[in-house]
Amino acid sequence: MQIKDQSTKNSVTKYSVTVNEQELSKIKDRVISAYRKKTTISGFRQGKAPKELVQKNIDQNVLENELINQAINDFYIESVNQLKPRIVGDPRIRLTKFIPFSELEFKVELDVISDIKMSDYHKIKIELKKKIVSSSDLKNTLEQLAERNTLYKEVNRPLKLTDRASFDFDGFDQNNKKLDQASAKDFKLVLGSKTFIPGFEENMLGLKKAEQKEFILTFPKDYHDKSFQNKKVTFKVKVGKVEKAIKAPLSDQNVSSFGPFKNLKEFENEIKKQLENENEAIYQNQLDDQILSKLSEIIEVSIPDIIIEKEIEKIKEDDRRVAINKGLTDQEYLDSLKLTTEEYQKNIKELATKRIKSFLALSEIAQKEDIKIEQNEINSRIDFYKKRYQDPDSQQQINTDQFNRDIEFQLLTEKTLQKIKSELIPKN
Repeated sequence: MQIKDQSTKNSVTKYSVTVNEQELSKIKDRVISAYRKKTTISGFRQGKAPKELVQKNIDQNVLENELINQAINDFYIESVNQLKPRIVGDPRIRLTKFIPFSELEFKVELDVISDIKMSDYHKIKIELKKKIVSSSDLKNTLEQLAERNTLYKEVNRPLKLTDRASFDFDGFDQNNKKLDQASAKDFKLVLGSKTFIPGFEENMLGLKKAEQKEFILTFPKDYHDKSFQNKKVTFKVKVGKVEKAIKAPLSDQNVSSFGPFKNLKEFENEIKKQLENENEAIYQNQLDDQILSKLSEIIEVSIPDIIIEKEIEKIKEDDRRVAINKGLTDQEYLDSLKLTTEEYQKNIKELATKRIKSFLALSEIAQKEDIKIEQNEINSRIDFYKKRYQDPDSQQQINTDQFNRDIEFQLLTEKTLQKIKSELIPKN
């Protein structure tokens, strides 16, 4: 293999690769051997026919295309290992010359990062403390869990706070048109739960069974459904049932409804452990975010515009998914963020640049600290995803080279962050 005409300008590296006859011959033998294993030729057992005979039975276009693909893949990887450019994004490869089985030439264009300057990451200051589970945290959680054991008994009196009302209600706009989205039958509502918009539950207080009431409320200006924001709606309600809450405090006798717990103390210990695990997970996520943010501040690098644009598209796609899940249009989503289109574009460009800087810094640290990912680690993570996502589309995606590279990057990020944390966070 010969690398020629190498140049780097405006964060783009270009070069040509020439593969000679001897190198092509090895790849040709490999391709023919692969076909030999699955080819049946009269007079020979499958996979046992002579290579020369197998070659004659292969469509020459198929043989040449397979050889070209494998040669470009092999020698592109070899060229990258030799030149060691900091590649960002996918390569652009173009076949420029092919004399069957004697010479092959292709040109490569790579978006690269050059001239990285970075301060010592050991000097980063972490400004984050892990939250400790307090007695009040545990008490509040236990009280919330106890609510699940609350029973309700019908009573013949006006509705009070903590009572559960079963009722029908209809909402009408200012033209007296019924609003299906603001109407329901036999709806159950615990007064004081703040489930409805402000003022609704307050208007229910004091009503008795079979009693009706009409009142007007204005929906909040930041209500999730834009069509109801600042909208005046007339509600007509009819109470069907009034029930008082009968709370059952947690005890040795009823904690078994939450699992195989022998007594209340054992249950409390388990809940405390869960809260500690939740706090630890939140702390680790916040710690990762803070480290990535600070890494972006200690690195100086010129980032190709094409890479920033790609990252911006990823952010936009993530935001689109969030908007769809919330049932919002793109504009409604921007409104919920209280951003204009121009402000949003500016914000995501800054975010994209910060993300890229963070991960370039991680890559530099991984290289300096000689952090590597073994193939068995990648295989183990891929097996996890294969078991978790078994639908055909997911399985097809998992079995791609790109997914393999994504997993390698994911594992390298995790390992490098762990290394940074081990250096920066004092051990208990």
